Amino acid sequence: MEKYNQIQYVIGKDDLEDIINNIVDTRMQLFFENKKKEAEADLLIKPRDAAEQLGVNLTTLWRWHNEGYLTKIYIGNKPRYKQRDIDRILHKL
Repeated sequence: MEKYNQIQYVIGKDDLEDIINNIVDTRMQLFFENKKKEAEADLLIKPRDAAEQLGVNLTTLWRWHNEGYLTKIYIGNKPRYKQRDIDRILHKL
């Protein structure tokens, strides 16, 4: 038969509130940091800015779009690239 050691702690109400508040604050901070990263990844980037981030020229972006490597989308008649797609390419390099 296994014997378990038990430890008991006595924590005051104020200390318990501080511990809980610290845990909640930390989790909320992580949550909002992740949401901010997700929102940044969903940004739409102008072609000139996309080319600068990737270190290529506009002709290369056009070729990549035609090859299906980097898809552009249009907002009205203005081409844009998803930051998420640019980041994907940057991580491959």
